[in-house]
Order: sequence, then C-alpha cells, then structure tokens
Amino acid sequence: MYGTDWSSNAFIFKAAMDGSHFEKIVTENIVWPNTLVIDQYANRIYWADAFLDKIESCDLDGKNRRTIISDPDAVPHVFGMTIADNFLYWTDWTYRGILRANKITGKNITVLAQTALLPYGIKAFHQSVQPDSENPCSTMECSQLCLLTNNSKVGYCTCGEGFELGSDGKSCKSNCGKNEIYCGGSDPKCISKKYLCDGINHCADQGDEKDCPPRICLPGQFQCHDNKKCLDSMKICNGNNECDDSSDEKYCEKNLIW
Repeated sequence: MYGTDWSSNAFIFKAAMDGSHFEKIVTENIVWPNTLVIDQYANRIYWADAFLDKIESCDLDGKNRRTIISDPDAVPHVFGMTIADNFLYWTDWTYRGILRANKITGKNITVLAQTALLPYGIKAFHQSVQPDSENPCSTMECSQLCLLTNNSKVGYCTCGEGFELGSDGKSCKSNCGKNEIYCGGSDPKCISKKYLCDGINHCADQGDEKDCPPRICLPGQFQCHDNKKCLDSMKICNGNNECDDSSDEKYCEKNLIW
C-alpha cells in the first residue's frame, strides 16, 4: 500500500498490507500531497501537490521521478485524483470541477464538469482498473482480521485491539481490562465502562446500552450512578468527585485528565 503524509516534513510512503516494511520513498520537494493514485499497468504512482501546484510521478520505489504538470493556472488546488487508460482525472477546488489530461505528457488539459460545491474525491470504476486477483484471505476463515504480507501473496489472521489470537491461529479471545466491557457484533472491541448507558451506542450489538436505568441526561452526558446529576464528558475522570457517589471517577485510568 502507498500513502501520503501532510506532516511538517511531508512524504510519500509504501508498506506491506499489514503495515510492515514501512518506507518513505519521496521526501524532498513535497509539501501538500493531497492525493495519490497507482498506475498498476505502468508500475508508477502519481500524486498532486496543492501547495506547489504540481502533478508528479515516480516508480513504485520512489525512483525515476517526473513532473507531469507544473502550472498554477492548470492545477491551482488539486484535491482528488484517479487514473484510467492514458488519462489522469482530478478534482480541483479553484476550478470547482473535474479535469483530465494525458498521464504521460500532461497535455490536453480539459475541464470535463464543474460543480456548485467543492469537489472532493474521485474514483474510476471500470473492470480494467479493478482487475480480478486471488485473495489469500478468502480461505483463511479468520474470525476478525486477515492481513496480507509477502507482496500480498500470503495472508495471516490477527485480532483487533483488546483481543488476542487463539491457539488455532484463527479465533480471537477478548482480553478486555477490568474497567472495560466487551462489544460484540460486527465490530468487536473493548470500550471503557465509563461509556456504559450514556445514551449513545458505542457497541455494534448495543451491549453498552442494555439493561440501563431510565435516562435523565442528554445523549453523551455522563449520568451519575445514583441518577441525581448529569455531567458533561469534560468532567469525567478529572480527578474530582463531581458525582455524590463518585461514580464519575470509578472507571478512570490513573491520572487521566480529559
């Protein structure tokens, strides 16, 4: 996988699909890399820099870098970009539209459409840009996550935060802490007990809102366990007993300040 980072020292990176082998491949002359797209047939990546007003390209290792378009009048503020056949397609906030140009020469820039609002992402949907491929995870029977490695040729099972992999290498077992509850359903996870019965479903199976006392507080507010007071979230775990029964400090991590 490939991505961009807008940090104080912007960069483009590549990594295996499980996050391993992380490597910065473009680190110089880059400021606002708003968007990135992969040309899987030419084995190149393209990105747009909204500060430098450029669209550039390099190979999959960051080498053989080329400028495709460098013109503040042509690409004043690119936001999203995609690729299909021999063309780059992108959205631009200054033009408030969708534009196209030759992916190799950058020539024949054409405004295809204009929008009333700021255009954001753009994707090309066609079989040629979504070719069929074998997925090693399709036969893994992982209970939560299957990640790819070794150039996406090998898959392995793993678990989300708050879970550990079972001895069978497929199932996940909860290791939620004493101050957490287990959320089941389509998005299994551990959440703090301070979110119990706060009027908002944090669990996919709504387990955090079952068997709750009648709500007297607004959704998102903490309801003291004696049902006598409502607290804003900023007052939970602040080191002070805001509730008469001290329930607002009951499930807090040590020295946690909101």
